[in-house]
Amino acid sequence: MTGCGCFDINKQSHNYGFYKAQIKQRTPAVIVERKPDMKKTLFSTLLLTFIACCSVTIHAATMAIDSLSGAVTTNEIASFKAYMQTQTPPQTPWGALNGTNGSHNLWADGDDGRDLEAMGEMYEVSGDIAILTNMIGWADICVSQRNDLMSSANGGQRVMWTGLKDKVWCPNEPTDPNAKYAGSENEDVEGHIAYCAKLILENPSIWNTTVPDGNPFGYGVTYFQRATNYLAKCDEANDEYSLKWFIQAGSNLIIPPTNSAWIALDENVTANNRQMMFTSGFQRLAEAHELLGDNPSRVAQYDAIVVATVDQDLTGMINFDPYTKSGHSVYDWGYYPTNNAPESVEIHGEYDMIGVWRAYNRAAYGYTLSPLIPFANTMVYVIYLGTNTFAGNVDASGGTQSPIYSGWLLTADWNPQAYITVAGASYTNGWYKNKTDVDAGILFMKNRRYLEFSVSASPASQSVNAGSGTSYTTSLSPLGGFNGTVNLTISGLPSGATGNFNHSAINLATIDAPSTNLTLTVTTSTSTPGGTYMLNVIGTSGSVSHTDTVSLVVSDFTISATPSSQTVTAGGSTNYTVNTGNINAFTGNISLSASGLPSGATVNFSPASINAPGSSTMTVTTTNTMPASTNTLTVKGTSGSLSHSSTVTLIVTPSTSTAGVNLALNKTAIASSTWSTNYTAAMAVDGSDSTRWSAASGQTNNQWVLIDLGAGTSYNRVLLKEISFPRVTSFKIQSSNDATNFTDLVTGTTIGASNTVMFAQVASRYVRLYIPTSAGVPTINEIQVYQDAQLFQNTSYGGWFANFPLGTYTMAQLIAAGGVNDDASSVRVPPGMKVTLYTGDNFTGTNVVETADDPSLIDNGINDATSSLKVEAN
Repeated sequence: MTGCGCFDINKQSHNYGFYKAQIKQRTPAVIVERKPDMKKTLFSTLLLTFIACCSVTIHAATMAIDSLSGAVTTNEIASFKAYMQTQTPPQTPWGALNGTNGSHNLWADGDDGRDLEAMGEMYEVSGDIAILTNMIGWADICVSQRNDLMSSANGGQRVMWTGLKDKVWCPNEPTDPNAKYAGSENEDVEGHIAYCAKLILENPSIWNTTVPDGNPFGYGVTYFQRATNYLAKCDEANDEYSLKWFIQAGSNLIIPPTNSAWIALDENVTANNRQMMFTSGFQRLAEAHELLGDNPSRVAQYDAIVVATVDQDLTGMINFDPYTKSGHSVYDWGYYPTNNAPESVEIHGEYDMIGVWRAYNRAAYGYTLSPLIPFANTMVYVIYLGTNTFAGNVDASGGTQSPIYSGWLLTADWNPQAYITVAGASYTNGWYKNKTDVDAGILFMKNRRYLEFSVSASPASQSVNAGSGTSYTTSLSPLGGFNGTVNLTISGLPSGATGNFNHSAINLATIDAPSTNLTLTVTTSTSTPGGTYMLNVIGTSGSVSHTDTVSLVVSDFTISATPSSQTVTAGGSTNYTVNTGNINAFTGNISLSASGLPSGATVNFSPASINAPGSSTMTVTTTNTMPASTNTLTVKGTSGSLSHSSTVTLIVTPSTSTAGVNLALNKTAIASSTWSTNYTAAMAVDGSDSTRWSAASGQTNNQWVLIDLGAGTSYNRVLLKEISFPRVTSFKIQSSNDATNFTDLVTGTTIGASNTVMFAQVASRYVRLYIPTSAGVPTINEIQVYQDAQLFQNTSYGGWFANFPLGTYTMAQLIAAGGVNDDASSVRVPPGMKVTLYTGDNFTGTNVVETADDPSLIDNGINDATSSLKVEAN
C-alpha cells in the first residue's frame, strides 16, 4: 500500500512517523547540502523574487503566533513569509531524485502539498501578493512534475497500470512495487494547483499583471495566463485519467476500475479520506471555472461528482454510530463507510473533515450546518482527552497523540470550542513553528474568528435608468462559529435614491447554512442625477463592522427637436428631426410621442422608438379643412418611468385645395320622404356615422336624397354608408345642374356599411343618391362627395381611370388603385393640389409636376410612361 491518504488502516503509525520525518528532512541544512540543479536554480529565482516582495528582515527560520485571539498580526504574516523563504519544493512528487527511502505523496497530503495549501490560506488572510506569487512558483514546479511533462531521467514518462504514460502525478518512487499506481492523491494534487488558480481568478485586478519570475516553465507571463494554464493541465489530466477510470456513469460516484492491472495493485478509492482527496480537485476546478465562466458543462460535471461523493460519505459517517457524549451529539465512523474499524484522527480523519468543510462552504451544494456540528463535538468531547492530548481514533481509542493535524481546525466553524482545543494544543507544543499548514491553519481560523462574519454583495455593478430600480444580493456568512446578530445598512446613495434590505437584521444563530442571502433593493427617482456611485453595504454586529462596495450606474437621456419652427399649408405635411443624447451609457429604448397637435393633424415617428444617442424623423400631417393656427408641439421621449420632452412650433396656413374635403358636408339636402324630424336628409350629410336619414314608413322603392353643392363643383368619388340598417338592393349616383334632369354616374346593388364609388370627374351643382329598390325602409348614415386626382388612359380623360387621394403611390399601389403602368395619357388635378408623375418605380426617373388638369401628357414627354406618383397639397 502507498502512504498517507492511501494507507491501510493498520499502517497509520508508520504514516505519522514519516510525516514527522519529513519535518526533519526539510531543514535549511539539508537544503544547503543538495547539489545544484535546475530546480535549485529556479528556487533561487523564486527566493529572490519572494525576498524582494517582503518588507521585513528575516531573523529566524521559524514561524510566530503572537496570540490565539484578535487580528492576525504583521509579525505573524512576516514570520510565515520568512519561513517559506527557507523552504524549497521537492524534486519529484515522491521526494528526492532516485530516492529509495519509501517517501511518497509529497504534492498531495505530504508537506509540499500542505505548503501550497498554507500559502493559499495565508494569502486569503493577508492579501499579500508576495505570498501568492511564491505559491505560483511552487505550483509551476508541481505542474511540471506531471508524469508526461517530467523527463524519464527524473522518474517521469512512466508507463502506468493502464499501459499508458498517463497525465498523472506519480505518488511513488520508480523502484516502489506500486510505481505504476496513481489514485486519489492525484486529484488532491490537482486540488492544490486549482486552489492557486482560484485565488488568482478571484482577484481580477492582477489578471493582466506580469508574474515576476520570468515564466520559467512557459505557463504564462501574466497571473491570468498562469491560472488558465493550471486549469487546462488539470482538466486534460481528468479527461484522460480520473474521469475515464474512476467515475461511474450515471451515479457520478467514485469507484475502483475493474481492470485486472488495477486490481493487482491492491489499492482502494472508497475510503472516506481518499474520496475527499478526489473531491479536492473536482470542487476547486469547478469553483475556478465558475469564476472564469468559460465552461458551465464542466462545472456541472465536477459539481455532480463532488455532491454524489460527499452525499454518500456523509451518509455513511453520520449514520455509522451517532451517540451522545456529555450532552452533545457526536459521531463515530469508520475508515471505510461500512468498515467497523474506527477512523483514525490523523490524516484519515483530518481529510474527512477537510472534504466535508470544503463541500459545506460551496453554497451551491446545499449542505446544512446542523448535521456537521456533531463532527466538531466529536473533536471537543471525544477525541480531546485533556491536557493538550488527543485520542488516536475518532471513538477515543487508538492510544494518544499530541498535538493533532491541522485540518481539524476547520471544524471550529461548526463549534468554536474546536479552535480552542486544537489550536491551543498546537500553540502550547510549538508545533506551528516549523509546520506551515499548522501555522497557517491556526491563523486562518484565528482570522475568521476575529472577523466574525463576512459581507459580500453582488453583482459588482448595476446600471439603471433614472427613475428605475435594481437589486443586489447581499450574502452574510458566519465565520469561526460566530452566531450573533448582524445589522445591515447602506451608504453612498445618490440624491433621490433609496435603499432597502428585505431583512435589515439577521441572527446568524438561526442560519443552518454556510451563508444566507438578502436582497438589497435600490430605487432611484427621475430627479436622480446620472453618474456612477459607490454604495457601501455595511454589516455591523457590536463593535465589528464589515463593508463591501458595489457601484450603481445611473443613466439618463436628453431629447431635442429641430428646426424649432415649421410652416405647413393645410392638407400638407412637414418634418422635424428628433435627437436623443446619452448620459452615462443610457441603454433603454426610448418611445417617442407628441402632443399639442391641432385638431385633425396626425404625427408619425420614423422610427417610433430609438436608443440614445439616436435620431428619428417626426412627420406632422394636416388636413385640407384645418384652419390657420400656431401650435406648440411637445415632443416626448419615454423609457420606463423616465421621460423628457422638448417643444417646437407648428404654423398652419389655410389651404385652397379641395383634396380630401367632403364637398357635401353640411350642405343643403332634401329627400323623397322622411320618417320623422329625427331622421331628415340633413343627417346624411352631417359627417356623423351615428345619425341617419330614413324614408317615410312604408316607403321602400324609388326613394332618394338630393344634395345641393351650392354651385357647379367638380367631383369624382362618393362614399356611401348604410351602417344602421343595410336594406338597399339597388342604387344610382346621379348628377344634375337643375335638380330636375339627372345623369346616371354609377349604378350598384347593395351599399353596406361603407361603399366607395368612383367615376370619371364631372361637374354639377346637385348630386343625388337614387334608390330604386330596398328590402325595407331605406336608411342612409352618410353621403360624402370628394374630388381626387385622377389618371386616365387616353388623352382628354378617356379610357380607364383611377382615383388618387392625397398620398404617395409606388407602381404596385398605382396598379392596386386601378391604374396601369406606363399607360396614362391625361391627368386631373384638383385645385390646391399638385401631382408629381415619375417614369420609374418608387419615385425614380424623370418626373413631371402637374398643378392643374392636363388633357394630354404627350407634350411634356411623360405620355404612357408613368410608373409612380405623389399627390400633395400645393
